[in-house]
Amino acid sequence: MSRSPHRRRWANKTYEAEAVYWRNLPLEHEARRQVTVEHANEITKRFLPDYTVTRSKGFGTAYCCWDRREIKIGGMAQTWLVLHEIAHGYGRATDKHNAAFRGRYACLVRIVLGDDTADGLRKAFADLGLDIGPEVLPTPQTTLPHPTTMKGEG
Repeated sequence: MSRSPHRRRWANKTYEAEAVYWRNLPLEHEARRQVTVEHANEITKRFLPDYTVTRSKGFGTAYCCWDRREIKIGGMAQTWLVLHEIAHGYGRATDKHNAAFRGRYACLVRIVLGDDTADGLRKAFADLGLDIGPEVLPTPQTTLPHPTTMKGEG
């Protein structure tokens, strides 16, 4: 099943905003800290207690598997990428990188990395004309399992 051009545009612009914002932060910033699977699990369990984090193949690969309640990260994963995947864990397969996703993502960034970092991410999205949903997280109990696995959305 192919994605519509509209969805593809959302994902590409979300990735573009991330690339611009995260890469311009100092390497010492907590958002850019490389994380181990253990540390990524600690972060994830704060928000999605029934999820686990495992190592994926490759360095840059990351994705959320709703049906297995698992987040896979590559060897070069940084804190911001773990938060990106957690935001997927709260969502629906149809959310991908839409406004609701970006709102959840900004909320996670605000909680873990602080107001200035979240505000900077929101500005990066806005600078590319992307809408941002409300900064709310559903309770993990309302996050339903999905029959499909989303890969390659990291």
